[in-house]
Amino acid sequence: MFIFSKRIPVAWLNLTHHKPRFVLSILGISFAVVLMLVQVGFWRALMDSQTAMIRMLDADIFIISSTMSTITDIESFPQDRIDQARGVEGVAAARPFYIRYFPFVWRNAGYYEDEVPEWPIRVLAFHPDQARPPIRVEALPNFPSLQDRLMAANTAALDVRSKPMYDAIRRWREGGPAPRGIEREIAGIRIRIVDLFDLGTDFTTDGTLLMTADNLATLSGGHFALERAQFGLISVAPGADVDDVVSRLRRLLPDDVRVLSRSELIEEEEAFWSESTPIGFIFLLGLIVGFVVGVVICYQILSTEVTDHLSEFATLKAIGYDDRYVHGIVIQEALWLSMLGFIVGLAVGWPLYSFLADQTGLPLQLTIGRGMLILLLTVAMCIVSGVLAVRRIRTADPAEVF
Repeated sequence: MFIFSKRIPVAWLNLTHHKPRFVLSILGISFAVVLMLVQVGFWRALMDSQTAMIRMLDADIFIISSTMSTITDIESFPQDRIDQARGVEGVAAARPFYIRYFPFVWRNAGYYEDEVPEWPIRVLAFHPDQARPPIRVEALPNFPSLQDRLMAANTAALDVRSKPMYDAIRRWREGGPAPRGIEREIAGIRIRIVDLFDLGTDFTTDGTLLMTADNLATLSGGHFALERAQFGLISVAPGADVDDVVSRLRRLLPDDVRVLSRSELIEEEEAFWSESTPIGFIFLLGLIVGFVVGVVICYQILSTEVTDHLSEFATLKAIGYDDRYVHGIVIQEALWLSMLGFIVGLAVGWPLYSFLADQTGLPLQLTIGRGMLILLLTVAMCIVSGVLAVRRIRTADPAEVF
């Protein structure tokens, strides 16, 4: 028996004979769909946001501190390790990349001097004189021109998706001009925002600046602060095997650093947030809760339908229809609910993703893969409810009903 049978659509007629109840049923299922969509969206946004910087950097291999369990630790290592890596066969370029946190002060923004707010902001820095830029052109197409503007003293680019408390770009978001030339105070030094770039926030960072290593040294009190880096960006020579170069680097470099390929670093970062922190578990639990809520809602809907039409089901059994046919009607109702609830939930979830992404700065994207996952969960949710609901029919005796 198919959901779109050419016979009398008993399942569809059962669901739609009471229009208000039918609408409420679809809304109930779509609520569970939206709940699961949001949980999956935030869970993937967690993974994508925590690895966004890794994907932005132009490197085949990364050197990190051996004490760094996640890239948000900002652990450093001697820059000498990068110099050592340059001499390894198969290495085309080895560049340091710096990450620091500084107090960010928004002065001249309508506050009195004793009320000026202060927040930490992440600063990413690089050496612009390197033969190979540290940022992938695919990730940041405007980087070549951006790099030229960052050469001036005390300049920086602001992440366009930074949270509102850093917002030199609020007017730009609302349709005004881009905030180039706006000055902000960081670590007691005036910094001029000369451009914007697009990276995004994560679950530990609300705002990011990009600048040159010289400007970072100014904020840090001198070039001695550049003696230790957070990342060593290793680019492999054409024709060289990444795994072979990783093996050579691991044999050469001391135990105070670790050497990981891009894919290994991304896998480690995702594993840390999904397995070693409560955040990943919370979102997984939210997905399970959404599924269970959907099962309960759908079961209540189908159970009510079965109860209301118990005499009709008993009549079908009395005139010779077997249990398979009668149970199939309930399963068809469950499939109709899953399909229609998914469509309505998807229609609500799509703009909701855009709204949440705009408000949080997180990369919430409703991809085909995630949509298919929620569709499968919705169908499974309703099928489970249908199987539970048919127990009432299985035990129904026509003689007792009449």
